[in-house]
Amino acid sequence: MNARWISHEVLRALKGGPGRVADLETRLPGLRPRQISNGLYTLRKNGMAEMLGAGQWYITAEGFCAPDEPIVPGAAGQTRTMKIPRKRSFRQRAWQALRRKGGKASIPDLLRVLDADRPMDANNLGAYFRRLAAVGLLVRLKRRVAGDASTSPGYIVWVIPAEIGPKAPIWRTGKNEVYDPNTGITYPLPPKGATP
Repeated sequence: MNARWISHEVLRALKGGPGRVADLETRLPGLRPRQISNGLYTLRKNGMAEMLGAGQWYITAEGFCAPDEPIVPGAAGQTRTMKIPRKRSFRQRAWQALRRKGGKASIPDLLRVLDADRPMDANNLGAYFRRLAAVGLLVRLKRRVAGDASTSPGYIVWVIPAEIGPKAPIWRTGKNEVYDPNTGITYPLPPKGATP
């Protein structure tokens, strides 16, 4: 059986709600557990599914946006398969993690979910979130949460003030603007040096 066909079937099953491999077996009686597991890891590799907690699998924004059409034979007996998007960017994954946390989290909270511990990851998200806050797509709470060290000033909590959609806003550094792919709206940023 074609690996991409299996991934497509697993993706369709995940659209019915999150679950473990055992849960998906009941939704996919024609597939063996090993095939389902392979399909899930293929989806995760391509940014269409994620595993959080004890083996619980969730569909991502890319998974929801993937075409939900059957795979049918093509010309000359070839098989037409679903096009799998490229792996998601770090910021897209962070945006998804923030939405899963109810739209409210600190950067260290998100980094733990994303299994990212490089200093550049925190700096990346910090700069990105500040730009989103500058155009009103994020809000920075005045009260911080306690940090890991007794001398820490605490961590900033970021909040999505209004649901805009699953796709992460894009910070266009060259044009000094933020583009929201969910609404198609472009937000000009303040002049460089004026962003908080």
